[in-house]
Amino acid sequence: MKYGLNYNSSFEYPLLELNEIHNASKQGHNYLPLYWRYFRDIQFSTKKVLEIGIYKGGSLKLWKDFFPNAQIHGFDIDESCKRFEEDRIKVFIGDQGKHKDYQQFDNDYDIIIDDGSHIPEHMLLSLNQLYKSNLKNGGIFVIEDIAEGQYQFLKSSLTSIMDEVNYCTEGVEWPLLNTLKDDKNASWWAKNTLGISFYKYICFIFKGRNPEDGEAGARLNNSDEILLKSKRHGSKLLDAVY
Repeated sequence: MKYGLNYNSSFEYPLLELNEIHNASKQGHNYLPLYWRYFRDIQFSTKKVLEIGIYKGGSLKLWKDFFPNAQIHGFDIDESCKRFEEDRIKVFIGDQGKHKDYQQFDNDYDIIIDDGSHIPEHMLLSLNQLYKSNLKNGGIFVIEDIAEGQYQFLKSSLTSIMDEVNYCTEGVEWPLLNTLKDDKNASWWAKNTLGISFYKYICFIFKGRNPEDGEAGARLNNSDEILLKSKRHGSKLLDAVY
């Protein structure tokens, strides 16, 4: 079964139909509209997906059908999940909470989804290990089921990444931009995260050179025009430049 942007379905979007066909668990918190929003434009270009947490295997088959050109990898602590392997689906067995078990993965995933143990320490470990070493530039890292209570420090960590996205080199002020590659004070996250989107219980983190690969990257090549426009609008900071 293949779906494109011009799909013919009685459902609002094809992921809902695939979720029902494969008895997956993605609609419990109404995640599917968000997945459709971020995945529909990369449906055919996506080559490799990793999902942490397999359960009954429905999600692996959902992603296999939705991404017709992709290899789908799953990761679970339950050895019986090996039974879900088939054409274009590969299963890795390991513990999400152990560093050594992350060494078995490929380093060129387009999408990584954490729907695993839901233990905050494990979720942060996966983010630090897989986002940095296994997700391609231009890739998307998704964390599901970010709930209340014991998840507070996890949410605080994710919020700090949002602050890093807007980091600016000292002396470079709005509306100017500069590359961060030579800024020794810029963190790895500041240099390699384009954005982060929060929704109820789920977030999407976008990897890439910041700001070169993001929507703000175009402004790097138009600094003279930006200076001129800002001067016209009475920027006191930029008046000093001329």
